[in-house]
This record gives sequence, structure tokens and C-alpha cells, in this order.
Amino acid sequence: MEQIPNSNENIEAKWIKYKQAVQEVEQITDKLGTPVDEGIKETVAVLRAMGFPTTSSCAGHRTEDKFGLPYVKIYAPAPQKWLEDHKSAGAFKEWNAANAKYREQIMLLLNEFNQARKSAEDALLFLRNIGIYGGFKIENKANVELRTAEEGFEKCALYQKEMADFTEFLKQKYFKGW
Repeated sequence: MEQIPNSNENIEAKWIKYKQAVQEVEQITDKLGTPVDEGIKETVAVLRAMGFPTTSSCAGHRTEDKFGLPYVKIYAPAPQKWLEDHKSAGAFKEWNAANAKYREQIMLLLNEFNQARKSAEDALLFLRNIGIYGGFKIENKANVELRTAEEGFEKCALYQKEMADFTEFLKQKYFKGW
């Protein structure tokens, strides 16, 4: 697991790490060759610079008949023991522990971010569990509450702004030290 930087890391080293993360994100594609959505690249890059292993993301989209809301998934890489033996209880625990550390750090950041906000309740960002190994997804609370496409269309821009504001918060925390 990569170390999450702290305030002792100098600003030049942080800029280098951030620029490397931006370049990495520019090279990422999914299985179909689709790159990371433009509207979420900066979020993914700052999270990666901070040491968080992102696995997928979406900037949020509105089309005539469907919508998707912004999110970023964070999932620790599978431990070597797990790759060698999927039945290893030790590897399962190691994987969960790695994800728990990431979750704890993100929760601290999200709590601080949300405390300073006057956002609508459904726009607030929170963590949703994914998988059995402790991975999670940063998303708006509405991602689990919206029932219709009309609601999604109306709210998508608001939720995108909340994620963009979180990105700016993360950048400030990263470069000023946390």
C-alpha cells in the first residue's frame, strides 16, 4: 500500500507527484478503450497523488433517456497472497485492512468537507461499500435515492458541482498538508 502523504512532504515533491498522477490519468482507459471522463479526471488525479488507488469513475452524464451521476471507486490492489491463493483467510484480512485504511482517511476528509458545506442533503458526498474486500465508492447521497430519470436530469449538475468542490478541497488539503 502506498503511503498517504502528510504535511512534512515538501511542496515541490507534491507537485511532481500530482503532475505524474495527471499524466497517469490521461493514459487510463476502460476495457473498451474509453478514457476517464474529462469532468472527473482532476478528482481521480488528486486522489491518486494522495495515494488512493482509484479503480473506476464517472463524471456524471445526462442524455435523452438516461443519466449517470458522478462517482469515484477506491479499491486497494489485491495482495500477492490473494493472487496466489484465493482461499487465503490472511490475504482476505490483509485486503480488507488495506481498504479500511483508505476508507478511514477519506472519511476524515469527507467529514471535514461536508461540515463546511451548506449543500442540499441529497448532494452531500458519502461512502458506499462495494464488494466484500472493503472497497468503496465516493458518491452523492442521491446515487442511492433517485428513482426516475427526471430526478437525475434535474440534479446531475448540482451533484457534479459537489464533486468538483470536493476536488478543489482535496487539492487544497494535499498541497497545504494534512
